[in-house]
Amino acid sequence: MKLSMILFLVLGGVAALQPALASEATVARADQLLAAAKSASGGARWDTVLGLEERGGFAGSGFRGTFSLKVELPQVLSVQSTDLGGASQLEGWDGTQAWTRDINKSVRVEDSREARARGIGRAYRASYAFFWPERWPAERRYIGERSADGATYDAVEVAPKDSRPFEIWFDRGTHLIEREVDIGGAEPHAQVMTDYREVDGLKLPHAVRDTIGIARFDNMLTVESLATARKVDTGTFAVPQALPAGDPFPAGTTTVTVPFRLDNGHIVVDVSVNGTPDQPFLLDSGAVALIDSGHAARLAVRGEGDAALGGAGEGTASMGLALLKTLQIGGLRLDKQVVLTANLAEVSRAGGQDVAGLFGFEVLQRAVTTIDYARRLVTFTHPDAFVAPTGATIVPLHFDRHMPMIRATVDGVEGEFQLDTGATSGLTLTRSFAAENHLVERTRAVRSVVSGQGVDGPTRALLGRADELDIGKLSISRPIALVSQASRGNGALTYAAGNIGSGTLRRFTVTLDYGHRVAYFVPNKDFSAPDVFDRSGMRLVGNADGSLKVTAVTVGGAADKADLKVGDRILAIDGRAPGAVSLSDLRDRFKGSVGTRYMLSVGRDGSEPRDVSLVLADLLD
Repeated sequence: MKLSMILFLVLGGVAALQPALASEATVARADQLLAAAKSASGGARWDTVLGLEERGGFAGSGFRGTFSLKVELPQVLSVQSTDLGGASQLEGWDGTQAWTRDINKSVRVEDSREARARGIGRAYRASYAFFWPERWPAERRYIGERSADGATYDAVEVAPKDSRPFEIWFDRGTHLIEREVDIGGAEPHAQVMTDYREVDGLKLPHAVRDTIGIARFDNMLTVESLATARKVDTGTFAVPQALPAGDPFPAGTTTVTVPFRLDNGHIVVDVSVNGTPDQPFLLDSGAVALIDSGHAARLAVRGEGDAALGGAGEGTASMGLALLKTLQIGGLRLDKQVVLTANLAEVSRAGGQDVAGLFGFEVLQRAVTTIDYARRLVTFTHPDAFVAPTGATIVPLHFDRHMPMIRATVDGVEGEFQLDTGATSGLTLTRSFAAENHLVERTRAVRSVVSGQGVDGPTRALLGRADELDIGKLSISRPIALVSQASRGNGALTYAAGNIGSGTLRRFTVTLDYGHRVAYFVPNKDFSAPDVFDRSGMRLVGNADGSLKVTAVTVGGAADKADLKVGDRILAIDGRAPGAVSLSDLRDRFKGSVGTRYMLSVGRDGSEPRDVSLVLADLLD
C-alpha cells in the first residue's frame, strides 16, 4: 500500500531534491536490493498484475474515516480517495496531468511543475514502478545503511523522472520494503509498512503509519480489502466531471465590490460567518478558507481533528475541519463550506491586527476577482459577465493544488512562482532555485532577516536585491529579493522558483480569472516606486498591553547598533504609546529615509525603561 497522506489538507507540497551522482557500484547494489524485494513479495507474479485496488480505514490526527486506492501498474496511473465523514477528497494522476476534487467538491487540473511532480511520485510509488525501470525512467543508487527503532536497514534512493527522490528501506531478513522516506521539500515524512499478507500470490503491507516525526500527527492506514486485477478501466483515472457549484451572487447581480484595508501587505476584508457580524478576514490567493480557532469557539463553530498544517513558515501548526453554514463577503454568499480551523494568534500579533480567518480558492474559483490596490477595492464578477480589462498584460495561470502559479523571470532566469496575495513580501526565491541559478551571489543576499509570519511560524531569508523582475512584458526594476533559508515549508520547494506577494502585487490592479486560467496586470501609480526593506533592523509584534515586543534583530542593522535585544518591549516611540500608530503604519515609517531618528522607550527584563535612539539604516550594501 502506498497512500501519501500528511493529511491531504496540508497546505504546501513536498519538493524534489537533486539526486547525487551514482557510481556503477551503487546502481548495481540498488538493482540487487530492488530485485530481491520484488522476488520476496511475489517475483514473476508481479509481471502478470495490471492493477491493484485497496480499501480500508484511516485513523490519526483526531480523525477517523476510510480510504481507497486504485492503481494501473504498467502505465503508472493512480487515484486515491479519503473520506472523513463530512469531508472527502479525491486525487489522481491520469498519465499526463494531476487533478484533485477537493473537500468542497471543486475539481481542478493541477498543471504546475510542483503538482506534476507530486502526481507522478504518488503514482510511481503506488504502482511499484521501481520494480520495472522501463515503465518510468528513474535514477537509483544504494545509499548505505539506515537505522530506526533499534533495527538497521539497507537503503536505496530512487529519483523518478520529473518527480521527487525518495528513499526505500529494505528489511535485511525478509528483503521486504519496511519504509519509504521523502527526504526533503515542504514537509519531509515517512511511511512505515507492516503486517505483510499474501494476496493472490503477492505479499503486500496491510498497515502503514505515515509520520512527519511528530507522534500527535501520525496517521494510521489499515487495509481491509486488497485485490489484484488483470484488467483495468483507465477511465477510472480521468479527471472527474465537476459538480454544479452554487451561484454566490445575489439574484439579478453580476458584480459585488467591497473595500479592503491593506495592513502589513495583507488584504483585510470584512466577512460574516453564519450570519454573525462582520469579522476581519485576509484575502489570500494561496489559501483555502480557514477560521481562527478562537473566533470559531466564540461563533459556536465546532472544529474537529488535530492534523499537521504547513505553509510559509518552518514550523508545523495544528488544524481541524469545520462546516460553515454561510460565508458572506459583501453580497457574495457561499453556503455549506468545509473550512480549516487553526490558531491565528501569532499571525494577528505579527500584524498588529485581529485576524479572524482567511479566504481564497473557494471564492476565487467562483468569481473573477479584481484587486485594485491603489483604490483599496476588491470586485467579484460573475464569470459570464466578465470583460477583460483593456491594455492589461495577460499571464497564464497554473495550479499547485489551490495555489495559482505564474511564470516570471528574475535577472534573466525564468521560473514558476506562486502568485500569493497573502504573502507580505514582494519577491521570495526558494533555496533550490536560488542555488541552482547562483542568485544568492547575483542578488548579493548576505544578511539573514525574519521575512514574514505564516500560520506555521516565522520565515527567515537572506536579504538581497535583484536587477529586474519580469512578469510578461512588465519589468520591475531593482526589487528586493528574499532568498528563503527554510528547510521545510514553501521556501523549501524545488519545482517552484519562489513567491510573488503583496510587495510586488500592490503595484498593479490584479485580476484573477481561474475559469480561464489567466491573470491580468494593469500598472497603477505605484508601479515604479522604489522597493525598500524595513530599515529598523528588527521585527516587532503586538502585545496585549499595547506595547510592542522585539522578536528578531538583524545583525549589523539599526536595532543591533542601538543595542536592542530579542524580548525587549517598546513602550513609547517619540513619546507616544505604540498603540497610537498601527503596526502597519509603523513598519511603513521604518522604511523612511536613511538617517531618520526615533526615540524609543525600552523595557527589558522588568528593569526601569531606558531611552534608546534608533537611526534608520539600509540593510543592503
